Amino acid sequence: MDIEKAIRARIMLITFVYITILSLLVIGATVSPLPEDVEGMYKNIVNFTKKIIGSGKYEEVTYNILLHNAIIAVLATSPIVGFPLMLFSAYNTGIVIRVLAIKSGKDIFEILLFSLLKPHSLVEFLSYSIASTESILWSYHILKRKKYKEIHLTLLMIFLEISFLALAASLEAREIIAGISP
Repeated sequence: MDIEKAIRARIMLITFVYITILSLLVIGATVSPLPEDVEGMYKNIVNFTKKIIGSGKYEEVTYNILLHNAIIAVLATSPIVGFPLMLFSAYNTGIVIRVLAIKSGKDIFEILLFSLLKPHSLVEFLSYSIASTESILWSYHILKRKKYKEIHLTLLMIFLEISFLALAASLEAREIIAGISP
């Protein structure tokens, strides 16, 4: 397969994965957790947010967000398990959004739309879609016992996904410090 075909195939698969990840997030956001679970989940969200914010310095917040998201992206790139892990993560992110909506008393679709349209969210999902696409491609070659000849493209994609995550972390940290994010 020549490089142009490989890139075109990746773009089509990235688009499909992007839509799939967003769909699972929306499905997760429509699930109502048990009332007795909401409080514990909310406490976990608050504790996690405090850990990410740390001292509140821009560089520290950016680093903490990038580290958290990069771990997810690297796991999502893993053959066989990466894509299912990303789907699980997207679904659980939807549940987190639902819990935030319940605790704030706001409409779930308002919070969901507000969350998904933030520039950092769009870039993060693109990065996770790239990572999951690489997982799918690696898995295909492993299961078919084919030699993987596109390792150079995979390395380029990993560099691209981490670069996108750095940009997203920077944008998200600015929002958090400015007090825009919940």
